[in-house]
Order: sequence, then structure tokens, then C-alpha cells
Amino acid sequence: MRQPRLVLAVLALALAVGAGPSSAQDKDAPKLAGKYTAKFSSVANNCSATGMSLSTASVEVSQEKGRNMSVTIPSVPIMTGLVSRGGKFRAVTKRGKTAIEGVDGKFSAAGRVEKGVIHFLFIAEYFRGEKPLCTQSWNATGPRQ
Repeated sequence: MRQPRLVLAVLALALAVGAGPSSAQDKDAPKLAGKYTAKFSSVANNCSATGMSLSTASVEVSQEKGRNMSVTIPSVPIMTGLVSRGGKFRAVTKRGKTAIEGVDGKFSAAGRVEKGVIHFLFIAEYFRGEKPLCTQSWNATGPRQ
């Protein structure tokens, strides 16, 4: 009879210890959620007939409980990712269909929010079948709306 109680006590202790760091991470995750008016400046573009044109856009950052987050840019699938303790984030999409017939795309954003201003690098990679087609990248920055 004593062994099952001991096993239960050890399991309860292991669960309590395992839950501690997770709760601490949730409290340490910076709050980035909000809408931002971002200006995009091209960094690199090797696309000729494919790709997109960005100058300004409303960027929405959503943050679920803890470190999970998402980034929404018009005309781009929702990117999902994580926020680090330092306030940096990285969000990506899986490769998928685009509005351009026969072209797949993969999108990513990585950056931070400081004092109500978002700063990030946005990358769009395009593919035709299995073959990489071209890549575009932008630096984006803007205040919270």
C-alpha cells in the first residue's frame, strides 16, 4: 500500500517542478500584441516577373498565452512563431499556394518591438514546383496604431 502513495507523491512533485518553469516563461514573455503602421524598404530582390510590392502596410501582431504569437500582413498568409524573453520574435509560414498561378511561397518575419515601435525583416521566398524561383526581403519599421 505504501508504494502507490510514494509513486503518486513523486509524480505530483515532478509535475509541480515541471510546471514551474513554464509559468515563469509565460510571465517573462514580453507583450507585443497590437496593430502597427509599418514602412517597408527593400533590402534584396532577385524577382523579375514574380513577387510583390510593399511600401506601407498595417501589420497586426497577436500574442496568445505565453510565447506563441502570429504576424499578419495583408496579402500574406498568417505567420506563426514564438517570442523570446528578450522581446525578439520569429514567425514563419509553411510553403504554400500564392495568388500567382503555379507559384508557391514561404514567408518569414523576425524582429522586435521596442517602446511601441516594431522593427523586423520580412522575407518572401517563391518556388515553381520544387525549384526555387526568387526571393525578396524588406526591412520594416513603424509605430503602434
